[in-house]
Amino acid sequence: MATPETVLSDLRDAWDAALPGRLLGLYLHGSLIAGDFAADRSDLDLLAVLSVDPDEDLLDVLAGLHAGLDRRHPRWAGRIEVGTCHWTPCATPRGGAPVTTTSSPGSAPVSRCTCSRPPHTAS
Repeated sequence: MATPETVLSDLRDAWDAALPGRLLGLYLHGSLIAGDFAADRSDLDLLAVLSVDPDEDLLDVLAGLHAGLDRRHPRWAGRIEVGTCHWTPCATPRGGAPVTTTSSPGSAPVSRCTCSRPPHTAS
């Protein structure tokens, strides 16, 4: 089985190539960071920050990216979860409702959610 580092490197390269100028950052969270990762059962959890709002075209691109990862790393199929968000609500949380997507090919199709209110930040 490919190591998490190998899969993450592949994911980063694939997303960067497929989303030129739109991928601002990929952030890892979850068990791998927390220290309780188990290679045979844990998933890889990431947040992708984009320069654009996720839309239907982007959801199609994300589905294709996950299908490619599943083909290249079959033992990780369904165990890579990436949330996406537009960077502006992160930078200016009081301006508008952020749009996020969740892509987890092992479960439901890529989905989109518009938050009802901006995230709270400490003053």
